[in-house]
Formats: sequence, structure tokens, C-alpha cells
Amino acid sequence: MLLSAITVDLIQNPRAALVDELSDSCIELFGDFGLKINPVKPGIEKDETPDESVLNGFIGVTAEYLRASLVTRYAPAILQKTFPEKNQQVNQQDLRNWVGELSDLLSTRLKSKLLLYGCKLIVGIPTVVQGYDMEIDLPHRSEVSTHRFVTECGDEIVIKFSTLIKDNLVLYMPDRSIQTHYPLEGERLFL
Repeated sequence: MLLSAITVDLIQNPRAALVDELSDSCIELFGDFGLKINPVKPGIEKDETPDESVLNGFIGVTAEYLRASLVTRYAPAILQKTFPEKNQQVNQQDLRNWVGELSDLLSTRLKSKLLLYGCKLIVGIPTVVQGYDMEIDLPHRSEVSTHRFVTECGDEIVIKFSTLIKDNLVLYMPDRSIQTHYPLEGERLFL
């Protein structure tokens, strides 16, 4: 029996691939809610007064040889603009629930994208905390990076992404020629 050789390209820098997909996921997610956001180049700091009304979403994801945490901070104006029911009076609890939902949607979108790399993520349950400068203790060997996005109005989304990657993590180069459909919120696919 003759077996044909299949060439598989491996990702040389798995963390960079994860960060790129996280950034794309964030931009696409908020675009789906009608909000155009742009990444802020590292090193450009926004001079702002801490706003204790900001809400933070925490969510953990795991895969074989990978542990990661996403901590997202949303300006209240962003939450108001993206809230699904535009004509509804929104209270603080509604916004807290919305932060949890956005965190879940972002991590699930990232999970869908990483399937193309051969990485199956398990996504945790989101936790929401109010306050400006939330600090969390992460494993001492994890890499932490901060990613900022800004709207045209100057409102900001900040994501702290912590990863603990073991050397055995293998990500395969995805075939971008294959059209992939990412389910939207509430959409059901029957196969």
C-alpha cells in the first residue's frame, strides 16, 4: 500500500498566533455589534482618570499544553452602544450581565478560530467585577500582555491576556482557502 505524504506547516510562535487571533476576534465581535474598534499601538498610553464604574470580565481557557486567561475592561459607553436592546432602559445589573456575555462571546470566537490550528479550547464561565485597576495573580511563568482598542469616540477596551504555554504545544498552519462559518449569537447549525 502506498501512502501519500502530507506536508503540514507548524506555527513557529504559538503565542503570537494566539494574540493575533484574539485581536481579530475582538475587532470582529464588536464589528458585529456595529462598533468599529482599532488596536492601539503598544507604547501609546492614554492619559485618563481612573473610572471606578468600568466593568471587567474574567474568563479562563485551557487546552492541552495551554492555560490562558482573558481579562477584559470595557468603558461604560461601549457597553451602552453594544447592548442588544437599544430602546431598553439599561441598569447596572444589565451591564454586568452584558460584560459576562461579551466575555463569553469573545472566548468562544477565539475557540472557533483556534480549531483551525488544531487547538481545542475548553472555555470557563465568565466572572464580572467592577473597578478600574483590577490586578489578578497569575502563574509566575505566564506571559502577560495588554491589548488596547479604541473607538472613534475615544472609548477604550483593554484586554489583558495571560498565557502559560508548554513546549509541547503544536499549532498547525490553518488553510485560509477554506471558508469557515463562525456561528453568530443565537444561530444554530444542524449537521
